Amino acid sequence: MPTCNNQIDSININYAESMYLQLLRHDVVKYLNFSVKSPKGESLPVKYHEKENLTYIFGKHYIINLKDVVVNMKILYQDYKNNCWFYGYVSDISENHININNCIFINRGSGSIFRITPINRSIIINKEDQLFNVT
Repeated sequence: MPTCNNQIDSININYAESMYLQLLRHDVVKYLNFSVKSPKGESLPVKYHEKENLTYIFGKHYIINLKDVVVNMKILYQDYKNNCWFYGYVSDISENHININNCIFINRGSGSIFRITPINRSIIINKEDQLFNVT
């Protein structure tokens, strides 16, 4: 594929992201107006205020099963044991494992949000975790 087409595809993806995400840089940690402190090794349920904030930042999303995840899908992943969220584009899938590109991390306990370095994350999906398709 010619370089110019790659650049156009990249630009279209950026326009699809919210203004909040476009302003989020690798070297900047921001704080959301919510935090969810949970006992170590678990996550409290997602409440309305948190869900509204996630929708504002990432867009509409709905829960899916790992078997429904496909490459290039935008996902939001709730890591139950670590009380955090990951957002990004799926680059690879296996039985209980996914790789996410252009990954953004949210610490539910502190409300911090930032782009991770390196930008790719390999995640093992546990039975308590949740996956959401971002539309």
